[in-house]
Amino acid sequence: MKFRLSEHAKSELLRRQISMELAMQVAQEPDQIIPARNGLECRQSKFYEESSNKEYLLRVIVSPKITPNVIVTLYKTSKLDKYWKA
Repeated sequence: MKFRLSEHAKSELLRRQISMELAMQVAQEPDQIIPARNGLECRQSKFYEESSNKEYLLRVIVSPKITPNVIVTLYKTSKLDKYWKA
């Protein structure tokens, strides 16, 4: 499946210092897909960041109705308990 980044997602990638490789990996092969508002999907996976010695969750918000699918925004969070679905 192919994805493209919105202009907002491109700026967030840089601002939040998330690698393109990790973003695309989560978009293509997420650990979880959760329905979001307005027909969007939240594709998310856990990852370990060595620089902070901490586990994070990368959440990639995707519009699946557009071809190729559009990554609307993305962010990492340490609030795994809040967002991870058992």
